[in-house]
Parts: sequence; structure tokens; C-alpha cells
Amino acid sequence: MLVACGSSQIAGHDFYETFAPTAKFICIVLNLAAIYDWELHGIDIENAFLESDLEETIYMKLPVDTYSEANGKPVIVRLKKSLYGLKQAVELFYKLMKTILTSPDTGMKCCIHDMCVFTVLLWADDIIITGNSDSIVQPIISCIESNVKKISNLGEMDLLRDRVNHT
Repeated sequence: MLVACGSSQIAGHDFYETFAPTAKFICIVLNLAAIYDWELHGIDIENAFLESDLEETIYMKLPVDTYSEANGKPVIVRLKKSLYGLKQAVELFYKLMKTILTSPDTGMKCCIHDMCVFTVLLWADDIIITGNSDSIVQPIISCIESNVKKISNLGEMDLLRDRVNHT
């Protein structure tokens, strides 16, 4: 895995804002799903931050021990996609997911009280989808699958529902 050295980024030069939203209502959403016996599905977006195009111009020196020119000089590359470790990676991924989830295909809106709650709960690159029937949940999963390169559909989350019922 290649991780960018975000600590060397300069505010206002190769990033302008950092923003890492996390769901505040996760316990409420999971309890509602348990109480009303809603469908509860999990999705993990693999290599999530590589899904987002960079807005700034960023160059990265690749690790010399793995990548070097014939004369031993380090290889420097321009990043086109976000990488883990960049200060703006989470923000860019959130913007991408918000665009996908609020598209006309899903008809969802972002909750005004928790920007990570749509009809789905977005937690970095993990998504929990809940609804009162599979016919509501499956189109959302299909929409996400058609807009990102690779996801792991974790399926129905019975174990999580059992834990919520016992708390």
C-alpha cells in the first residue's frame, strides 16, 4: 500500500480545507433498525480515497527503496487521485459519495442535522444502509456499485442487529 505523506502538505498550497465528517447518529440509526426490524446492510468501499480526483496539483516522491531511477534519484510523480494520508482525502471522498447518494437515481437528501446520514449512514469508507424493505435497500447498493470501482458488499448485518437489541 502506498500512503501519501500528508504531514508535508502546506495549507493553501496543496490543500485548502480538511474535513472529516463522522456520523453522530449511528447509535440512533442502528437502534431504529433493530426496533423496527429494518433491513441492515453493510458496504465497504475498497481503496476508497482512490475514487476521488484531486482538485489541487500535488507531487509525491516515491519511496527510494522501492522506486528509483537508474542513477538512484527518487522518482517524483504527479498525483491525479487522492491517496490515504493526504489531508483532503476524506473530504474529497465525502463529496464524491454525497454526489452519488443525492443523485436523481436514489432520490436521497442529506440530513440537515448530521451530514453523514442520508438514507444510508456513511462512515469514512464504510456504509450502513437501512430501510424497511429490501426493495428500498437494493437500488441504493446498485447505485453505489455502478459509481465506484470496487466495493465489498458485506450483506445483511444480523450480528450487528443482535448486538443492538441487547444494549
